[in-house]
Amino acid sequence: MTRILSALALIFLLAACAAQVDNMAVLTSPDVEAAAASKLAGKIHLERVSVAEKTSPFWTSEIGDEAFAFALVQSLDSHKLLSPHELDARYDLTAKLIKVDQQTTGFDLVVSTEVEYLLVDRNARRAFYHMAIVAPYKAKFSENAILTKRLQLANEGSIRKNIRKFISEILAKAQELN
Repeated sequence: MTRILSALALIFLLAACAAQVDNMAVLTSPDVEAAAASKLAGKIHLERVSVAEKTSPFWTSEIGDEAFAFALVQSLDSHKLLSPHELDARYDLTAKLIKVDQQTTGFDLVVSTEVEYLLVDRNARRAFYHMAIVAPYKAKFSENAILTKRLQLANEGSIRKNIRKFISEILAKAQELN
């Protein structure tokens, strides 16, 4: 009976640790000033976000559509790229989380996310930017000794790194066109 209760307690503990990722937004970066001065400032509308491959919510930390969309909106907003009104936007952004590779054993855990971004210029009716970005992130044992928490930290870090790279790339492309 004690073994059964211990096993059940472990199952509930692991399920509780496999929460949605909620700390993925890029709230500050070296690109904040450049973003505010770019031709993209206040011109992007987030059209759609999707997650192609969901991770198992039981053992691994899951990245869901809503959490990813929230992180992307917060990141664009903190960089002054998000349009305050959909109708005022010049660019429509679609982001699809294509793949999440999660290392589930070891002291340091690496998670790699692949996100396809499509930024369409409404006026020109063509893609301004279309690229799949792969971003790995390593969560070290020293950050957190609990495996599921380290995995969550690696997920969050990988998404943050992916969004940061996307913002840097669209700002560089906008700069080239000036």
